[in-house]
Amino acid sequence: MEKRELVFQAMVGSYNYNLTTPESDKDYKVFVLPTFDDLYYGRFVAKEDIGEDADYNTHDIRRLPQLLWKSNINFVEVLFSRSITVGEGFELFVEDLLKHRNALATMNLPYLYNACKGMALRRYKDMTKTTGERKDTVLKLGYDPKAFSTAIRVLSFLFRMSQNGFHFGDAIFYANDNPQRLYQLRLKQGYYSKEEAEEIFRKHDERTDKLRDLFLSQPTNSDEKEWLDNRIKALIKREKVVEIFG
Repeated sequence: MEKRELVFQAMVGSYNYNLTTPESDKDYKVFVLPTFDDLYYGRFVAKEDIGEDADYNTHDIRRLPQLLWKSNINFVEVLFSRSITVGEGFELFVEDLLKHRNALATMNLPYLYNACKGMALRRYKDMTKTTGERKDTVLKLGYDPKAFSTAIRVLSFLFRMSQNGFHFGDAIFYANDNPQRLYQLRLKQGYYSKEEAEEIFRKHDERTDKLRDLFLSQPTNSDEKEWLDNRIKALIKREKVVEIFG
């Protein structure tokens, strides 16, 4: 982290959804405090470290309010991680953040809907591309089950949100006794043919099309974003004043 202090690290991905397979790696989003030089030169760290057993995606904590406002499901889920490591001295900040997590996760539901639909379509298009790690799988099955299952999981998430009163944490997690968990795992393991996968996507896409008005009619809550902006400003101001003046 190049001398940047850890604010918090959150496990994300399949381990956080309870959708792991033997091939699953652990994924973490990491948020760090900017250094004085970062502030002076206007730098925002963004770094990805891929290991044998775990991948780490590191970001400047100043980016968190905007990432949550844009409602990328992969970032919003850090608020509902089942494994969070907190940096020394940042316990109160993370405690406050988690107290606000439901409000932060739903502060821009119109954007959440559009972001999820866009992500699902991108993953669906990706599933037949013979590039990178997916090449051998696509040549064998005709599509990449991992990309396909992500598309369906994101669309299913929107439907689950619409059914549970917009509770993000419940919508991303699949309990062991939930029949939908086995279905999601089958998608991920290539249980279906390419033709069946295409039909499954079409049905899920059409189902979530019907939710458009519901999500887009929800009011946004910019006050919640402003609260987080101010909370992070205060955090950085305190830390940098201590650093500079002792």
